[in-house]
Formats: sequence, C-alpha cells, structure tokens
Amino acid sequence: MKLKVFFILILNLLLISCSKEERDMHKRNKIEQKLLLKTTNQLESEKQLKFTGYGGSSDKGLTMLSLSFEADKNYDIQTGRKLIVYCAEKFLENINSDEKIRPYLKSYPFHSKDIQLFISINNKSKISDENHLESIILGKGSIDYLIYDENHRLKTVREETYEEALNIIQKQKKEKNEI
Repeated sequence: MKLKVFFILILNLLLISCSKEERDMHKRNKIEQKLLLKTTNQLESEKQLKFTGYGGSSDKGLTMLSLSFEADKNYDIQTGRKLIVYCAEKFLENINSDEKIRPYLKSYPFHSKDIQLFISINNKSKISDENHLESIILGKGSIDYLIYDENHRLKTVREETYEEALNIIQKQKKEKNEI
C-alpha cells in the first residue's frame, strides 16, 4: 500500500514538473490514439483490413493523420476505389465528429487532403495488373493505384483526385438505383 501511494506521489510530481506544453502534447496524443484506434477497429471489422501503422504531422496543430493497412483479397481499380473511398470517408467522419480532437486540428473540418491512407494488398494471384493491384494510396487529395512492373518496382497505373473517385462511386450508385 505504501509503495502505491509513493508511486502515485512520484507520478503526480512528474506531471506537475512537466510544462503545460508537454501536458497538452500528452493529452493530444491520447485523444489522437483513441481516434485512430476507433477507426482501425471499424475498418478491420467492416472491411477485413489488417492495421499496420499510423502517423501524423503537426505544425502548431495537427495538419495530417495517416493510417496503413493490409488487405488479403484481390482488388481491381473499381473495387479498390470503393475500398479507399469508404476508408477515407469513415476516417474523416471520425475525425470531424470528435469534439475532443478539434482544438488540436490545424484546420477544421479535415478534408481528403489532410489524411493519408495506405493499403498494401497481399496479392495471392501473383499477377500484377490493373485487375490485381498491389497497393492503393491516398495522399494530398489524390489516389494512386499501383502494380509491380516487369522489374518488380511499384508503378502507378491510375491516378485520380479523391473528388473524381467519389464522383465515380456516387454516379455508379445513382445508375444502380435507376435500373
């Protein structure tokens, strides 16, 4: 019991000795990690993705948040587009609806240019073409669909803005409902 009280006192002294800036940074990191964990849990269960990493950047406020995943099924450009847009929309929804993270965001609301998503695909077919993507990357508001070239280097086979991808998906949904 005395050891617990001693530990708590030491911990409190350490927190008191931290600057306000350090305490704010610690608080922001906890809120950020909780938000990222919520999003990764959703995407793992809803889209069967495997979380592989996270990141972010801040310059007097969070300017970018990033998540990385692995996927265990094959994706072509059309299904890859649906996947990356779904993930981005879920990520943005979680960021923008979280009132605790807002004071730490450089700009609110966050947009597609403010997030990065990287999905590495475990291509079981060993074929690398537009019907068997290797990676899908969203960064700075642009989506790249990648395959391996004949020299086993990643190469972009299609690039589109996030807005273009979103418009394609919305148009397909609309056409499907009209039929």
